[in-house]
Amino acid sequence: MTIVDEVKLELGESSSMLGTAFWPTAEVYNAINAALVAAYIDANEDTALGTATITASNEFVDLPYETVMIPKRIVGAQGEVFPTSVTDIEIYKAYYSYALSDITTPTAPKWVAPYGLEQVRTFPLADTSYQYDVYGVAWPPEVSGDSLDISVAQELREAVKCLAIAFLVDDYYHELCELKYMEYTQYISAYLRTQRNKRGRAPLAVKPSGTFDRARSGSIKLGQQFRGI
Repeated sequence: MTIVDEVKLELGESSSMLGTAFWPTAEVYNAINAALVAAYIDANEDTALGTATITASNEFVDLPYETVMIPKRIVGAQGEVFPTSVTDIEIYKAYYSYALSDITTPTAPKWVAPYGLEQVRTFPLADTSYQYDVYGVAWPPEVSGDSLDISVAQELREAVKCLAIAFLVDDYYHELCELKYMEYTQYISAYLRTQRNKRGRAPLAVKPSGTFDRARSGSIKLGQQFRGI
């Protein structure tokens, strides 16, 4: 049974049941896709990879949003570029004028600050071109007429189904909406707990490595700044 069938069945709209469909199929697709995006954001897994090129004397860099929904880390041969804000940079420049060379002398960028919706601003300016790997939250699969199912862990699948139903009934059955949203948060928590158990609790599992591979990279998340956290 596909995720679309499961949502329709719980809504009482399967083809084997009496009555006519209340929610158009396209609306069910939209609800499932919206729930998928929300679930991927809440799961916050570092599974997507894209690239960004920082060119000489250009302080603005486009992020690879076509492959990475929420950027979390930018890593290159020079090491990891850390997230900050334009305000913090200006404060640093105002109070530590003796160290202005840290920011004004072109070199490999050390910080990035969110700028607009699809760019970051780098500090200091790059002295040459640098290519960086951008890791973060992947875009979820899209449900459509040609693709009626998703391939994800069972807990995440149940979470998506609950949230899709909550979206669909929000304007009609508030109590059911609240119940389904509560179930959604429980399934997300169960999924996160399962992933933590798979990684284990040994110090080696969370220790940053010198190669900055995704499994042991530290905990700084650029995506949190984009989400306003």
